[in-house]
Amino acid sequence: LAVSDNSAYILLVPVDFRDAARFDTGSEIECKPWDNSKEFKAKVCGRRKEPQLIGGQPKIIITAELLDSNREIPPGTIVQCKTNSGTHILSSLFN
Repeated sequence: LAVSDNSAYILLVPVDFRDAARFDTGSEIECKPWDNSKEFKAKVCGRRKEPQLIGGQPKIIITAELLDSNREIPPGTIVQCKTNSGTHILSSLFN
């Protein structure tokens, strides 16, 4: 593995299999870190096709890019996310 760029933060979002269709490429999600720091928005870049078992439940991994490139968020930060439909999910932020 070689790091080619560290200018974008990528969010990996495990979503319930039945909710995955709500996450279209280009749609926005709102995110709030568990440490109660300022909320931020991310844009969905894509999603994996095959589900993974996480906690015994089938999940689809959605990838989203942080829209505010000036944010200083440590990699591995746990955030709560929601869509316009109100779905709440937990995810990890990686750079």
